[in-house]
This record gives sequence, C-alpha cells and structure tokens, in this order.
Amino acid sequence: MRKKIFKKSFDLFGDLIFLLNVPDGIFLDYIGEKKYLALPPKQFLGKRVDEVFPPQESETLLSAMNLAVKSNTLVKVDLSLIIGDSLKHFALTFMLYDEETVVVFARDNTELKNSESVAEMERKNILNILESTEDGLYIIDENHDIVYCNPTIEKDFGKNLGQKCYTYLLGRTIPCEHCFFEQIKKVSSVKRKYYSPITKKIYEVVSTPYYSAKKNLLKLSILRDITEKEKAKKALEESEKKYKKLSRELELILDNIPEPINYKDIHNNFVKVNKYYAKLVGMDKHEIENKNALEIYPKKLVQQYWKIDKQVIEKKRPIIDLEEQWDTKLGKRWVLSSKIPIFDDEGEVSRILGIAKDITERKIAETKLRESEEMFRTIAENSVMGIGIIQKNQVKYINKTVTNILGYSEEEVKTWTLEDMKNVIHPEDQKIILDNLTRKQKGEKNLPVNYRYRIFRKNGSICWIDNYSTPIIYNDHPADLITVIDITENIRAQQELIKLNTLRSELLSRTSHELKTPLSVIKGYAELLKHLESLQSDEEALETLEIIDKGINNLEMLIENILQASRAKAKQFEIEKKTYNLSELIHHSVNEMEGLLNLREHDLTLHIEENITFRFDWKAISQVLRNLISNAIKYTPSHGNIEIHTEKIKNEVIVSVKDNGVGFEREETQFLFTEFGKIERYGKDMDVIPGGSGLGLFISKYIVELHGGKIWMESKGRNKGSMFYFSLPMSSF
Repeated sequence: MRKKIFKKSFDLFGDLIFLLNVPDGIFLDYIGEKKYLALPPKQFLGKRVDEVFPPQESETLLSAMNLAVKSNTLVKVDLSLIIGDSLKHFALTFMLYDEETVVVFARDNTELKNSESVAEMERKNILNILESTEDGLYIIDENHDIVYCNPTIEKDFGKNLGQKCYTYLLGRTIPCEHCFFEQIKKVSSVKRKYYSPITKKIYEVVSTPYYSAKKNLLKLSILRDITEKEKAKKALEESEKKYKKLSRELELILDNIPEPINYKDIHNNFVKVNKYYAKLVGMDKHEIENKNALEIYPKKLVQQYWKIDKQVIEKKRPIIDLEEQWDTKLGKRWVLSSKIPIFDDEGEVSRILGIAKDITERKIAETKLRESEEMFRTIAENSVMGIGIIQKNQVKYINKTVTNILGYSEEEVKTWTLEDMKNVIHPEDQKIILDNLTRKQKGEKNLPVNYRYRIFRKNGSICWIDNYSTPIIYNDHPADLITVIDITENIRAQQELIKLNTLRSELLSRTSHELKTPLSVIKGYAELLKHLESLQSDEEALETLEIIDKGINNLEMLIENILQASRAKAKQFEIEKKTYNLSELIHHSVNEMEGLLNLREHDLTLHIEENITFRFDWKAISQVLRNLISNAIKYTPSHGNIEIHTEKIKNEVIVSVKDNGVGFEREETQFLFTEFGKIERYGKDMDVIPGGSGLGLFISKYIVELHGGKIWMESKGRNKGSMFYFSLPMSSF
C-alpha cells in the first residue's frame, strides 16, 4: 500500500522520494532514478543521514525533518550535492507521513532553478496546500507587516487591510515584548501559546524563518486553535486537583478521627486503614494496606472476625455496635464495632467498611466512677466539713457533719423544700442568697460561689457558716455540690480583734493628743532657754538645748505620724484639692531637704517638666515627697546620687525618686507601705541614718490612693539602689 502511495507521489513530484525514520533519520526506502543518487542504494539504505552526508548537509536534512515532525506541515529546504562530476541542486520537501516516518520529495532544480514558470508552479502548489489546511497560516516581514494569511486566519480575524501582525492578531498598538523574529534568527523554529483578545481564543503558534525569492527574511507562522483543547485540559486538571484534594481531605479527616477505621475487600484484604487503626495494630498504615488479614493477625483471630464479615457479605446488611475486646499493641481495648457493606454497580457487596468506637476509656471511667462514688461516700461520711448535694431545690445527699451543724436529722433535711431551706437562713442574709439562686435559675453565669451567712440551728441558736458551691452532674442531671464549715468561733474571734484594733487606734490617738500638750510646753521652755543661754554665750548649754530641740521635733513628727495613721485607718483623713503646679512643689520639697542633703554630701538631679498643673492637695503631696526624698537621703551612703523624674502618660503624671543606696532584698519589700513596716538598718554597719517610725510610707500610700493614684517601688537587691514611684491623675476637678 505504501509503495503504491509513494509511486503515485513520485509521478506527481518526480525525480526522487526518500523515507526517513523518526527521530533517528535512518533511510528506510526510496523511489526514483539511480542517476540522482550520490551513492548506490546498498551504501545508504538502513543508515543514518549523518553517516551518508557531510555534517552541514546532514544538519540541514535533520533540522528539516524535525521541523516537519513538530509542525506537522510541509518543510522545504534546498540541498546541493555532487553527483558524479556535476553539482546538482535539489529542492527537498519534507512531509510527516506518520508518527515514525517522514517522506522527503526531492526535485532536481538544476536546470529549472531560475525558471519563473517552475517557481510559479511551486508557489501555486504550496498555496493550494496552505489554503486547504484547517490551521491558520500567515507570513510577516521584519517590519511586522502581514505579507500573506490563509483563509483560516481571515475566517477568525477578518480581512487583513495592511495591518501590523500585533494589531491584526492581538489588538495591540506596539510590537509584543517577546517577538518571535529575534528568536527565529537563532533557532529553526519557535513554538508558543497565546490568548487573542480579538477572538477570545487560545492559539498554539509555530514560527519558522522563511526567505523570499529576493532573499528577504520573513516569518512563517502556523496558528492552531487549541481553545477547546485547553479548556478540556484545564477542566481535567481542575478535576484531578479536586479529586486529589478531596482524597487528601478525606484521608486527613479519617486519620484525625480518634477511632479505628478499616476498608476491606470481600477477600479479606485491607484496602485502606486510618492512622488510629494502624496505631492499634502497631504498624504504619501503608504497611497494612493491600495486605491480607492473615498477614497481620493470628489465624484464629482472623477466622473469628471473618465469620462476622461473611455475615455482612451474605446477608447484605450492616452489623452495628457489636461490643468486642481487641488485643492490640496498646493492650486490651474495648470497642463498639460496626461492619457496613459497600455495593458495586450490580448490587453485590464489593467492600466492607469497618468502623469501631474505642470505649476502653468509657469502660475504665465506669469502673472508676463506681470506685469514685464509693470513695466520695467514704470521705464525705468521715469529713469534718459539711458536704451536701442539692438538685432541683431538693436535698439529695448530706453527710453527718451537716446534720451536726444544723441540729436536724438526715431524714428531716432530705424532706426540706426551698421554703424550708429559706427559713433556716437568717432574715438579714436571705436576700443576697435567694437573688443569686433566682439569677442562676435564669441561666446567668459567673455568679458568686462562696457565701458567708448565718443560719438558725434546730435549737434556735445562731451559727455562722462558710458555704461553697460548685456545679456537678449527679445521676446524669445538673446539681450543686455544697460544702459548709461552721465558722462561728472564727467570726467571734474576728469581732474581738476588730474591737481590740479599734481600742488600740483610740488609745494611740488619745495618747498622742495627750502628749502633744506637755510636749508643746516643753518645746516652748526649751526655746526660751536657748534664747537666754544664747545671751550668755554658753556654748555647752546651747549644744545640749539643740539636742533637746531635735528630740522634741522628732517626737512631734512621730506623734503627728501616729495621728495621721490613726486617721487613715479610721477613714478620717481628708484632702483639699486646689490647682497647683507640681513642679513648684518638687522644687520646694527639695529646698526643705537641702540641709540633710549637704550633711550627707549627696548629688541630687532633677529631670522634671516645669509646668505640671492640675488639682491636688499641696500639703498632703508635700508630705509624700518629703517622705520619699528623706528616705533616699538617709538610706544612701555618703556621696550618693539621687534623681527625681516626672513623666506624663495620657491623663496622669508619674513621679519617681531614684537612689543608689542600700536597696532592698525581695523578702523585705513585703513590709513596705504597711503600718510600722520599718526595715531595721541599725547596727548593720551601713553608712545610713537609721531611725523613723515605719509610718511614712504607710501614710504616703494612703494619701496617693486618696488622690486616685498608685505608689510602688523597684529594687534589684542589696546595695543596688531603689526607685520609688507614685502616680496622680491630672484631673481638673
């Protein structure tokens, strides 16, 4: 058949026809006159092109063959060969015959090379071929002008009215960024896909260099509409992606289900298992899949399970929630197993889906619950704390301690209604408890769980109890676990302690007031004596009087601190806010401490803003500043450094007093800002000024908090200094 076709082709094209094998370029056969052969047939049939022709000619032939294969179009090349004593010129046309064969039509153009009639004939033949193809074909010159386009192109894009290729095909006003012209100068052909906004189609374009009769470089391009192909390809890719994604998601879901799942065929082979199943078996899931159950489990166990599987296959019905005990790598596990048949298109069982719910924890929990209930009852019956369970406003359980506190028997209490419980509570305490109970019944959350209230015992006496309740599940329904402690004696002790504290505060206040009058008299006489002695110039007497005066001042300050602390504790300390400049107060306070600063030879640096005006009590905040600055001076060894900073943050100002003094250990800080919370420095070989009542920081804290601010300190440890801060809101009212 092939011979007949080639014979007919030979009659049409004449001279010589070769058959080349793709892709090796082996000569398979020929038809033609031997006078056109450079070698006898035996010397080239079955051989490769590069074994027969010189390198340059071989490269030309192979390139043309490959281009014909890639483009599936006719490819023409000129080839010159020496046959005998003469140079012959051949026009070769390469045509893809099938996937493995290229036909080469060779025409002797030696005599007709310059003949215009032959050229015209060839042009018409080529045009007939090109215009009959379903692929679009166009030729452009180096100026991007379209020289030729076949009817297929015009059918898609319309008549070409001398347009540029980029305008005609793409609707562009400038050439493409990656024009083929530069590329085809370097390679024999270029293939590319592009989308045309004019036709809204996707094309595959194969371009190759082409020279006109005048040797001008042209570009021949074959345009193939692959829109539907691309859509089908994209749809297939999307379908594959969705399938793979769905498959991955399904596998991920199954692998994250904390229950064993397996999927077997009717021959007891595992098709799929999830990770939890593999974990129970003690293998990787991929080691189980595609294996028979006999390769995984002992024969006796396989026969036991297969008996159940066969029932599912034969009866075509699932078996649900079969309680089984499995021997696994995790030990014995209790499961609720379900076997579900999967049917094929003929309605026969082709797979069995095994889903098991691991109920081992539930079994253990049930056992522990029984043990826990027994333990709870044992603990509750022997507890010194009253324990009860209330459900739906009824007493479900109480221990002996509750009956001992109430004075009622267990039988009496278990018959109580909500009204009975209410009657036991002291009338003054009923409202808050009943209000919270009502809010709880309405579904409100975050209600108080701890109450202290009074109850009436059966004998009529009053008892204070501390009651704590927490929600629990009792007999599968919500309930409250109640614990009660008799705190009657504690309450009495607290009341006595309050009385004693009140008495102590009154005593300190009264004593301080009583001391102030004689102290004022002593101070007055001491001042008088100092004046008289100064007239007589008795230096020794004056020094003694100075010591007395200093002691009186210290005693006066101590009495004033005690009185202020008493007022603070009794909530009787009052402040009077007016508009002042805090910067001026800081300068004033530093000036008051100048004598003590010079005595200790400290350097004090101010880093403060000059205008910090807002409402505060000048006298009270002055006392806070004096306390903090004097402490920094006294508890910093000589020649120390003290800094005072201010910082405005939003609507408040922060004042800090920093020193490089003795600092504080962590355990010492808990005593700061407490009444008489003095850290003793006396006798510890420190270059500091000991003394003080331990009331300064306590009073300062109260003053700052009365202004709506905060006070705190920081220290990195002994001999690492400290920094005291206090903040004040910068309010204008």
